[in-house]
Amino acid sequence: MFIFVNGAFEIDPSYYTIGCIQKILERDESPEKKLSKAQIGFLYHMYHPRSIYKDYRESKRHLSIIADTFAPQFVDWDHDRDEDFQVCIKWYQKHLGQTPLWDSVSALKEAIYRVNDVLRDPKSSVYELGKASKELDELPQRLEKMQKMADQSEVTVNKVKGEKDLKRSEIVENNKVASSSITDFKNRIPENYDPAREDLALHVEEITK
Repeated sequence: MFIFVNGAFEIDPSYYTIGCIQKILERDESPEKKLSKAQIGFLYHMYHPRSIYKDYRESKRHLSIIADTFAPQFVDWDHDRDEDFQVCIKWYQKHLGQTPLWDSVSALKEAIYRVNDVLRDPKSSVYELGKASKELDELPQRLEKMQKMADQSEVTVNKVKGEKDLKRSEIVENNKVASSSITDFKNRIPENYDPAREDLALHVEEITK
C-alpha cells in the first residue's frame, strides 16, 4: 500500500482508484487530506500481516495505530462507527486474501491474550480459570496442528490459478508470515512449560512478551 517517494513513504496512488477509498478521500474537505490519508494508512496498519502492529492485541491494536499515526485533532475517530470505512475494511480484507492459516494464527494470538486476562484477574471465577487452564493445556497441540497446516499451505498456494498476480502474491506472503508467527510462538513457550503447575500466569506472560 505504501511506496517510497522523495525520501518518505506515501500511499500508492493506485489505491485512490478504488471506489470505497475514493469516497473516503472525497468526504475529506481539508486541502492536505490528513484525516483521509491517515484512515487509508489505518487499513494497512490494522489488517496487513506485515504491519509493525501485527503482534499487537487485536482488540487494542486500533488504539495504538490511531495514537501513533493520527494528528491529535483526529484521535477520537471510531472506525467501527464509520459506515463508509467499514466498506473499505471489507474490500481490503478481501484484497489481502486472508488465508485459513493466517486466520488460525490470529485466533490463537487472541486466545492467548484472553487466557492472560483471566489468569491475571483476581475476580475470575473457578469456571473461567478452569477453561483458561484447558486452553493452555491445548496450546502445544494447536501449534503442531497449525504447523501441519502451514506445510500444506506452502504446497497448495503454488497451485492457485486464475488469481491476479497482486492477490496471489498477498496470499503467498500471508502464509509466509503466518508460518513465521507459528515458529515464533513455539519458540516462546518455556522449556519447563507445564500447564498443570499453579503459576500458569507466568507461562502466559512468557508467551505473550
